[in-house]
Amino acid sequence: MELVAMEIEKESCGDPGTPLYGIREGDGFSNHDVLRFECQFGFELIGEKSIVCQENNQWSANIPICIFPCLSNFTAPMGTVLSPDYPEGYGNNLNCIWTIISDPGSRIHLSFNDFDLESQFDFLAIKDGDSVDSPILGTFTGAEVPSHLTSNSHILRLEFQADHSMSGRGFNITYNSE
Repeated sequence: MELVAMEIEKESCGDPGTPLYGIREGDGFSNHDVLRFECQFGFELIGEKSIVCQENNQWSANIPICIFPCLSNFTAPMGTVLSPDYPEGYGNNLNCIWTIISDPGSRIHLSFNDFDLESQFDFLAIKDGDSVDSPILGTFTGAEVPSHLTSNSHILRLEFQADHSMSGRGFNITYNSE
């Protein structure tokens, strides 16, 4: 049996990693080295934007996290909509609204890559338009991944509601317009 040991330098804090959906700038882990963090497009950074390796060989803060906001407008011709904290599981008592807006005269195609909501209690409604009263293209719950969906207009409204208890993994939906 062969043992392999990894030695951490005496004046090092070790590699803290990179946040999920995040970007790290800097690759030094020695005392006084600074790491900077940002999130991929569409995500919000929660926590410190930079951390320093201190004399006590500890980072000055935990690495931040990147979350997907619960209220957003998407205007890029393609993108991704994720439930909050996907794939770790969304929180309780959520009421999220995302609007996808493409060029007038175009249509929006949705592809469901993953879908897992608390059945019968948490819902994702997709509406053809940008208002509360827009026609509903589909309402989804449970763990069955919905099939592709295409809008009739150039605007889609995604409304996600989660009740006060239990949650699933959430969802990962990609869209493109044509």
